[in-house]
Parts: sequence; structure tokens; C-alpha cells
Amino acid sequence: MNDAKEYILQPDYFSEFHCLASGCHNDCCHGWRINVPRPCYMKIRSTRKSPELEELVSKGIRRNKKANSSTFFAGIQLDEKGDCVFLNEERMCRLQIECGPGVLPYICQDFPRRAFRSGNLILLSCTPACEEVVNLLWARPDGLEFLAAPREKGILRISRLRTPEGSQTLYSHFEEIQWVCISILQNRSYTLDERMILLGIAVRALAKIQSTTEDAAVQDWLTRYTALTEGSGFKAAVEKLPSNPLMFLANNLETLFELLITTSSPDMKEYLKTRLDSLGLKLEADHFTYQPDAYFEQKERLNAFLHGQEYLMENIIVNEVFAHGIPLNGKDNLWDAYMLLCILYSLLKALLTMSADSPKSVLSREKLVEGVILWARISLHAIDNRMDGFVKRMHENESDTLAHMAILING
Repeated sequence: MNDAKEYILQPDYFSEFHCLASGCHNDCCHGWRINVPRPCYMKIRSTRKSPELEELVSKGIRRNKKANSSTFFAGIQLDEKGDCVFLNEERMCRLQIECGPGVLPYICQDFPRRAFRSGNLILLSCTPACEEVVNLLWARPDGLEFLAAPREKGILRISRLRTPEGSQTLYSHFEEIQWVCISILQNRSYTLDERMILLGIAVRALAKIQSTTEDAAVQDWLTRYTALTEGSGFKAAVEKLPSNPLMFLANNLETLFELLITTSSPDMKEYLKTRLDSLGLKLEADHFTYQPDAYFEQKERLNAFLHGQEYLMENIIVNEVFAHGIPLNGKDNLWDAYMLLCILYSLLKALLTMSADSPKSVLSREKLVEGVILWARISLHAIDNRMDGFVKRMHENESDTLAHMAILING
């Protein structure tokens, strides 16, 4: 590939990001086990260090002898508080202070920044699993803009979005298709729920031509669905799609309960347990019971708190659609990409609603920021593909239609 032809797009907040370091209340040095790839491990061990740091490295980084990939060659241990063993009293990294940022594991060097490539296009963004990123998303009431940026040396580690076999014609229009999808999500003539459904209508049509070799078919799609990016002419159509708040809640509680029993993070377990307890959730022999009225009271408090700031949800979802190239994110089935987005959106709505724990609980920006961060960490950063498992289950249960997605969205 000719590097001179590469070009970069990034959200307008990207260049503004700066780590809050010891000022972060939800830092990435707590609760996460950090994988140390083999090249990073060798560099850490071979770099000159003080005797104190050398001893800490020997005790704090353990080889993973069962690993079948160099990516998981070793791991950094956590102390009894769940903190990275390299954190000092000021919550700064001893390894970075003494040896410099270049000796850190890749994830510590890059986080929360991420980079994906499709063809010659590189997409730079930041994950909302970081407190300052959520702050930057919250600071953009007019929505995200995406800017061209120069190609720089040493730019992150770039993951390539695969092009499924037979989809080359579609993927050759990657940037145009993504622009239409993002513009639909940013068309504020509709509610965000309605925009998510309109996106589903567009993706469903796009999935039908996924294997086309006819460029004219893609151009026709672009022309047809660009109409959804402005005005509100399709409002009557989306309003006809079903809404079932009780089913929305039941679906999300089932997902959250499964995440509760499968996550290995004590912090996430405690967070999810607190959220579920707020609804009086109880596990019976073959089902669980809960108090739906408590959830709808929480929803009213959230809506009142976010009045005039509803754009936060838009920015979070648009950020993820851009970052991963949705729906052209390498999945063999474009509809699966949309289904996964609906699951993530539904889960985010449910978790933020449950941030209003009880009528006596004070809902705050800090609680919502924490909710977004933990949503991102348990779903976007799950290394066991658990979210894809939810998509597979929806196919198996024949709950994979646009009508089913509308129920996931309209809660």
C-alpha cells in the first residue's frame, strides 16, 4: 500500500484529549488486568531500572504460560485494592515515571485512543471507557464533527477492518456509506430512538446488496437513504413500529444479569449488583422477578436531569458507529452489526436510567459519567466476545427482525 495515499479522519475532540492522570475518578489503572504482549514484556525486562522498580517488575508482571498468543504473553497484577501494582501514592505510574512512556504495554500507551483502517482510510477516535472522553462528548451540544488529519509517524497501533468475501464493491464506498449512517443519527428532526430505527431501515436495505458487484446498486442506496439525513418526512413510518417498555426492560435485565455472573471484575460485579438491586430483582427457580415501576420512576428522573442535554447519548452512539465503521465493520452479515449496535444502545439506556438508584438518591453528572464508563468497559472492551453471543442468541430465538430491534430501542 502506498502510504502517501493514506488519509485520516477523526472526531473534533480527538486532538483535545489529555489524560486526567491522578485527577481521574474512574482511572484505567484500577480494576483491569493489563495484558503484556511478548515484545512489551521483553522491553520492560531489558530496560535499566532502579533496584526497587526491578523488584516490583519481577513480582508484578507474571508470565501466562497457558497463553496461545503472544498478545497474552504476560499480565500486570493488581493489588488488594484492585489497583495496578505500578501505581504510586499519587496514583501515577512508577514504570512510566522512571522508564518513560515507550516502555509501557501497548494498551497503556494507546488507551483511550484507538485506530481502525479500511482500505486507505484510517479512523482515529477515543473510547468512552475513559472519564475525560465522556467529558469531551458531553461538551459538544451541537454534535460531533469529523475532521481530516495529517498522517503522523508512530500513530498508535492500527487494527484493520476486514472486508468480507464478496463485499468489495460495497466496501469501496466505505466513507460515503458511513457518512450517510452518521448523518441519519445526527438528524435531530427525529428523536434518537427514531433515528436508530431509521438507521435500521437503511442497513436492512444495504444488507440486501452486500454481495453486489454493481456499483450502480450502491449509488442508488446512497441516493435513496441520503433523504433520511435531513427533514422529518419519515416520522409517520417510524412511529408505527412497536414499542413495549416492559419487554425492553426484561431483555436488558436478562442481559445485565448474565453480565453480572460472567464478568471477572469485582468493581463491575458490584456496580451491576447495585443497579439490579435498585429494581428489587430476585432470582427464582427458573426466572427472576423485579419492580418495573421502580425503573419507570428512575427513567423520569433521568429524563428530567438530561433535559436539554439529550445530545450526550447521540454523541456516544455516533462515536461508536464512526470508530468501528458500523455497519461496514467487517462482519459477514451487515445486519449483525446493526443488531449489536441496538443491543449496546439498549444496554446504555438501561444502565444510565438505573444510575438514578432510588427516589432518595441524588442523580448527578458524576454518576452518569461512571455509568457510561462501566457500560463501555463491560461491553465495548469485553475480550470474550460476549456481545456477539447475544446477537447469536437473538438469531436462534428468531428475535432478529427490525420490529424486535424497535422494542430494544424504544424503552
